Amino acid sequence: ITITGATIALGSVITSRLDAGLTITDTSSLSLTGTSSVAGDFTQSGGEINLNSSITALSDCTIFHSGLLTIAASTGIVVGGDFFEEGSGGVSLGQDISATNISFQDNVTLSQSVFLSASETILLFTVNAQTGGTQGLTLSSGTALISGTSSSIQVDTVGDSAPLNYFSITSGNHPSLASIFTSGISANISVSTSSLFSNSAILSSPNGSILFSSITASDTLSFQSGTGSISIESITGTGSITITGATIALGSVITSRLDAGLTITDTSSLSLTGTSSVAGDF
Repeated sequence: ITITGATIALGSVITSRLDAGLTITDTSSLSLTGTSSVAGDFTQSGGEINLNSSITALSDCTIFHSGLLTIAASTGIVVGGDFFEEGSGGVSLGQDISATNISFQDNVTLSQSVFLSASETILLFTVNAQTGGTQGLTLSSGTALISGTSSSIQVDTVGDSAPLNYFSITSGNHPSLASIFTSGISANISVSTSSLFSNSAILSSPNGSILFSSITASDTLSFQSGTGSISIESITGTGSITITGATIALGSVITSRLDAGLTITDTSSLSLTGTSSVAGDF
């Protein structure tokens, strides 16, 4: 099915033959409100796009937009192949997405708490909450690597203008992260797999806990937890590391650059259980 027009409004669309796709191109706006199931590729191109429906695509789901892309709260998007978004008008995301690979090229604002699950990789650039401290994000990927990287998950910045309620990675292969900010009542930052920080990063959760497995960092790191706890199994880095929180539990910490120190400030307790080697001041 191919649909081309200026303003397009659709209810449900169903195709059943395995190669039967759906291609929609609008020059102004597209609204999709019904439950759609597409046996082939689902391609959407145009200006403003509003997806207020559950979508199942057995192959790929590709969206190109020049206006705002709204993926409203519904029962979710399930894609047998890849989910790919590229645009310039911003993304309002309120649905869970499951796919082989998930890629958002434009800035994402969460209108609801969202779970993104990919059997291979996830790529995000900037993610913020619609209302600071209200919406959260959970990511889960397989062990395949994003092309040109050593990570299955890449997230550039989270919550820099509107902090999330929580941020969590439940599975993945060395996720590559940048700064993460949360500010909700139970605003935890939780990464249960080994992670990479290639640039200077701040991880701030004033009202929650910060939980990490092992961390490898190429620049300075700052962990800030106001009333919550900080628990990190190990940190290996070249830059200075600053950790501030109420209750802090660390395994090993290693810095290699000559001026790279380690500064830890707790308001309640500190436990350091691993073997640590600090090139600078401790």
